[in-house]
Amino acid sequence: MNLPLDLDPDDLAVCVSCGLCLPHCPTYRVTLDERYSPRGRINLMRAAEEGTLAMDNEWFDSLDTCIQCLGCETACPSGVKYGSLIAGTKTAMAQQRTPGRKLRAGLWVLKHPRLLLWGSRAMAVGQRLGLLPRNSSLWP
Repeated sequence: MNLPLDLDPDDLAVCVSCGLCLPHCPTYRVTLDERYSPRGRINLMRAAEEGTLAMDNEWFDSLDTCIQCLGCETACPSGVKYGSLIAGTKTAMAQQRTPGRKLRAGLWVLKHPRLLLWGSRAMAVGQRLGLLPRNSSLWP
């Protein structure tokens, strides 16, 4: 899949891959995986812009996990505008991707209030009968 990101190559080139952003990134601190770091995401954006990387589910996943706290931006000595880079990329991703089946089903139910009411009543009955735990949801 090829996705027009329309990112400024000069903004991507500002990152010198020094790694000072890594300790400030919550997703990197949890995963310790370079793909989930600001430096790794910028490299993925750069490769996608150059057309040297296929934009597969792994690519989308690594960019989707950024919570946009911008801790990396304040720690960056080179002044990388990570916020605008990730926002532009996520906007392009949202325009390209279609929502998954569960999300589409949930949105469809929200458009039909009676169905939503019926579903919530059915869940309440299931909880009272002990078929469903009281402190859980049907969503994973």
